Amino acid sequence: MLKPLVAFTVLCSALAALASPTPAAPPVRFGPEVLPILAHQCFECHGNGKRKGGLDLSSREALLKGGKNGPAMVVGNSIKSLLIEKVTSVDPDDRMPSKGDPLAPAEIATLKNWIDQGAVWDVTVQGLPPKPDVKPHPVALPPGDGNPIDRLLAAYFSQHHVKTDETVDDRRYARRVFFDAIGLAPTPVELEAFVNDSSPTKRVDLVKKLLSRKEDYAENWISFWADHLRSGTTFGIDGRDININGWLLAALRDNMPYDQFVRTLIDPGKDGPRGFVDGLKMRGVVVASERTEIQATQNISQVFLGTQLKCATCHDSFTSKWTQNELWGMASVFADEPMEIARCEIPTGRKAVSGFIFPEIGTIDPKLSKDQKIARLAELVTSKDDGLFARTIVNRLWNRVMGRGLVEPIDSMENPAWDANVLNWLASDLVASHYNVKHTLELILTSKAYQMPATDDAEVTNGGPRDGVTFVFAGPRFRRITAEQYADAVCAIGRTQWKLVAPPPQGGWPTKPDLKNDSKSDRAWTHIRSPLQEALGRPDRNNVTTIRDTDASTLQALQILTGPDLNTVVARIADKLIAEKLDGPGLDADGLIDTVWSRGLLRKPSADELKLSREILGTKMTKDSVSDLVWSVISLPEFQVLD
Repeated sequence: MLKPLVAFTVLCSALAALASPTPAAPPVRFGPEVLPILAHQCFECHGNGKRKGGLDLSSREALLKGGKNGPAMVVGNSIKSLLIEKVTSVDPDDRMPSKGDPLAPAEIATLKNWIDQGAVWDVTVQGLPPKPDVKPHPVALPPGDGNPIDRLLAAYFSQHHVKTDETVDDRRYARRVFFDAIGLAPTPVELEAFVNDSSPTKRVDLVKKLLSRKEDYAENWISFWADHLRSGTTFGIDGRDININGWLLAALRDNMPYDQFVRTLIDPGKDGPRGFVDGLKMRGVVVASERTEIQATQNISQVFLGTQLKCATCHDSFTSKWTQNELWGMASVFADEPMEIARCEIPTGRKAVSGFIFPEIGTIDPKLSKDQKIARLAELVTSKDDGLFARTIVNRLWNRVMGRGLVEPIDSMENPAWDANVLNWLASDLVASHYNVKHTLELILTSKAYQMPATDDAEVTNGGPRDGVTFVFAGPRFRRITAEQYADAVCAIGRTQWKLVAPPPQGGWPTKPDLKNDSKSDRAWTHIRSPLQEALGRPDRNNVTTIRDTDASTLQALQILTGPDLNTVVARIADKLIAEKLDGPGLDADGLIDTVWSRGLLRKPSADELKLSREILGTKMTKDSVSDLVWSVISLPEFQVLD
């Protein structure tokens, strides 16, 4: 009875897919649209060195050549292409893929349109990439004086003909390093003191001073780590507290050694920060791929080892050499009893054997108790023999303050670094400093490489070349300040904090506060994600987020210009500015303009800007006109971007 039903279902899918495309069918892109279908649906039998039936789908030429049944496609004619015939076959014994569900109508339509449009193949499909190298690689520091990073990069810059004689001026450097170290803009007083300082070591001194501001440092970097550890301001669906912000804030405030930091997150014990490894427990029947043990394994590997295992959850990965047995073996470390491996949610009858995905570092005895296995895993991940562990965090820190990692994408540490010497030396130095993250940040923030003018390099966000141009580092990238930093910078104009002037979230404030959080701060990170912060890239933290979306969008512009959150905040800042002037020197237009520009953009307005600001305020200053002046400043790219 099932076979006719399956045949009917496939027939319906086939008819839907074979319907003539509309004249306005958009161009199909091979890399983001076609390749994932081939990789996940076809490469198990016809890719990565496998040629079932003589058919290889890893290149355009191989598709045209076909297998024992002839060419797999006819360019420009999908209806006559064997590939489309097979994926739309109504006979389950003839349909491809032969295992699992048939392709969805949308997937078939993508393949069909791609062939009809000429089957453009603009991405090289290579063999499976190697697994990441886990060995430490010590690097000898070139002789000479100065920052070690600059000494290491000298040969790179010479090879690539990069000019390094120019650095940003004091004002730009101060703004850049204030935001990167503590997430706040300097006050006009702080900025002028730095600019007027004649000491030759003033930039190094400034970085040291900023990193010593423990509370401000912690409140800036907590957003970075909350993204990675998916620690938000909500509670798990099953009522468990998965918010570890209180512990996280204390760890950052104390500059906890990074190896201890990670060991505690992996093996938190009964009363430690369990939210990261406990994960989100779903309601009702939980499919195998959503089990908390699987979540823990995927997240530990991604965050601390720069290794993506998600594709190996349901089957051996088609895009890497990771196997299901390896992922489920590490997941079983967190299980109370041996886990049965499921392929695409179907139990296989095979039991996972506890282990670590990098056995060359060490193994885990399956006979140990659950607590002992978890402790052993934490020990292996953070071992000094695990060079990948140190390289991954160094790469994340570099990416955060430079705008691009030494390795890209940052969760694909199997890829080569654009300068392996810098990556490996910084990793070894981090270990030698007893995993002092502030030490590594100080080296980066005081390097001339960091002080170079910002660039808009010719490469896409995933690290690949654009228009044939290979990435060459020539300075930090232009970067937009984070959602939380933007909100705090707006508030700095009125000398206030976000939570004091922003409207409460829908439904009011949480009734279950984080009792471990002893912070008295009202900075933006303490506020539940608002529509404004969401538009500016703050994630919901239901999933690990290692890099935020920084592309400009219409939604961002709408939230900045018309969003109710910012509207309320700006109106209250206007009240504060008016009250401040009335309590002080009086409500003077030019004085108020100078205040807004100095606090917002760290400079005085030009003659033209002053004229326009006067026109905005009008002859009689009101709350609305002062609000408009604030809007005019916080809407500028200069306010939102680090250059």
